[in-house]
Amino acid sequence: MPPVLPDLPALLVRQARRVRRVPRAPPGLLVLPDPLAQRVPPDLPALPGQPVLLDLLGLPVQLERRVPPALRAPPVPPAPAGATGATGPAGSPPPLNALYATNVGTQTLASTGDDASFDTNQVEEGSAITHTASTPTFTLGESGIYLISYSAVASNTTSTGTVGVELENNSTPVPGSESQATIATTSNVANLAATVLVNVTGTATITLASTEKQCDPD
Repeated sequence: MPPVLPDLPALLVRQARRVRRVPRAPPGLLVLPDPLAQRVPPDLPALPGQPVLLDLLGLPVQLERRVPPALRAPPVPPAPAGATGATGPAGSPPPLNALYATNVGTQTLASTGDDASFDTNQVEEGSAITHTASTPTFTLGESGIYLISYSAVASNTTSTGTVGVELENNSTPVPGSESQATIATTSNVANLAATVLVNVTGTATITLASTEKQCDPD
């Protein structure tokens, strides 16, 4: 009766842990630590010039590359994707804050820095923007970025020259908001308009002010 050998995979695993380095072998030889060399199946193919440690249960990555493909464990297929969860409820739209004010009739801005007033609030939505009819001041009551547009028809009834207006934030000119035009003949009209974004931290007071000594916006 042939000798009874211990379980080969378990024995090879223990032996592989004890061996740190295996010297390179001549081409055509399969190198195993003794006494494992006596237990190698006779039909095991050799790896020319490469040391090999057998581990039928699987090897670390650095050793697995030296095992013949026929001896490697088959790759584990990826797990199937799970079912798609139910769609959550739709979120609420962000609140709308908007105000649209107009002025009917003519008003004269006699000096630079005079503010134009607006007599009617046509649209008021939300509470972040407030304006009292027939006053020049618009209050932005919440932090955020605001889109502000204005348009005016201006003229100079006493002379020719430049007419212009600009938005002011807490009495400071808003960059990019100035609009100017040249009046070549007394009482000729010019269209003034601009659109800007204003970043507000806390609160802000917005006005539309004249940039010339006399401007008559409609």
